[in-house]
Amino acid sequence: MHQQHVPFLRWLLLATAVAALLIAFLGWHVYESHRFFGQVGTEFVRQTEMIARVRQLRWTLTQAAHHVVLFGDGEDRRQAYGDAKRQLEAELGARAGLPEQTPEGDGLATLADLSRELGTIEVEAMAAARDGRQDDALSLLHSPDYVEGTGEFCARADAHSKSVYDRLQRRLQSHGETELVFFSVDVAVLIFAGALWWLLGVRLQRWRALADSETGRRILAEVKLRQAQKL
Repeated sequence: MHQQHVPFLRWLLLATAVAALLIAFLGWHVYESHRFFGQVGTEFVRQTEMIARVRQLRWTLTQAAHHVVLFGDGEDRRQAYGDAKRQLEAELGARAGLPEQTPEGDGLATLADLSRELGTIEVEAMAAARDGRQDDALSLLHSPDYVEGTGEFCARADAHSKSVYDRLQRRLQSHGETELVFFSVDVAVLIFAGALWWLLGVRLQRWRALADSETGRRILAEVKLRQAQKL
């Protein structure tokens, strides 16, 4: 009987170890997937909100400059223009040219250059309006450099948003391919663990049958021995 318990313990320990490894592997896999999708979602939201702020600040600068030229150099408009300009420069300057953000960093650097060029024209136009040269100020704000520069700024902002989307989509696609490999491994390990537990159950039934048979033989031998002793 003692010899029958030894292989059973070995198989039980092996099956338990495989089950524990499977659970640990699946838990780690779920955690990594959750962390990856969280990072991608956070980056997408951050980039989207950033480009939206850049667009809004650039629009605020355009409105403020036109208001100063058309309706005079009000204190509130000067303050609004200055605040928006500082915020836009800080927003673009903090992200443009970073090596880890290529090609997005290059796109933001281009936006920063375009914004400075547009800002130079706006400052000249507001200065001309303050000097009473409103025609010159309007000519500056309707010049090809300003109009085309504004259009290029919007186009560059759209291109930046698309590049961010494409890069994140490539990351998701690459992660999906990796997930397919992990899924195959998960299925293979799960099948192996199930087969191992099934084999353990079969062997356990066999050992129980052997144990019952051995116990029956021993009981029968003891009965015969007692009968022989009585005789």
